[in-house]
Amino acid sequence: MATPVDQLNVDPLAKPIPGQSLTMTPGSMPYETPPQTASVPEAFEALTQGITKPVARANISKIIDMGLSVETVVSGLTMKAFADGVITPDMAELLKPALVIFIVSIVLEDGVEDPLIFNEPPEEPMSDSEVMSLAQRIAPERYEKKKQKLLALMESRDMEDQGDQGELEEEEEDSVVNMREGSFLDMEVPEEDSEEMDAMAMSDMKEPMQEGGMEEPKEEEEEQVRGLI
Repeated sequence: MATPVDQLNVDPLAKPIPGQSLTMTPGSMPYETPPQTASVPEAFEALTQGITKPVARANISKIIDMGLSVETVVSGLTMKAFADGVITPDMAELLKPALVIFIVSIVLEDGVEDPLIFNEPPEEPMSDSEVMSLAQRIAPERYEKKKQKLLALMESRDMEDQGDQGELEEEEEDSVVNMREGSFLDMEVPEEDSEEMDAMAMSDMKEPMQEGGMEEPKEEEEEQVRGLI
């Protein structure tokens, strides 16, 4: 059974080796030869003719409507024109402002609302969820590997958290036991202190008795007065 590679008659190992471009004949690549035009207006006219073709125009409008910036589209067009030997890098930089205005006008005519014109630097790095979502679309195999690694990492962190929680509970139990063992009720009172406390208690008990003894003569005097009456 023929594989897609066999059908295309392409050798998968026929790739450039490091430094191969330095051994090629100078001038063999299109961008190594003089440009097809040295006039910026002529280059602009040629590029806009390609942009306004029905298929190209529809594709450009769709990708810009999906959120791709006009600056990115223009950079791609001018890079392709330079690689094909149509313009020079200096001409590409001169063409970019005019191409941005031209493309914005045609996408607005095609109904694209609020197109993104220039690329804005991100204020924050991509989140893990955004990276995983992008990997799932463009590299499913890499996405599965990263997903397995993240799941394993989450499981290990959960186990560490459970271990830390168990250690904290054990420390709390030990502290409660130590507090109970060190209660003031369990402290031994020295004999000297106990004797002093007993003496103080006896003196406190004698004071009310003495106060009551002072009141007895008053009762006797009242009875004598009543007898005289």
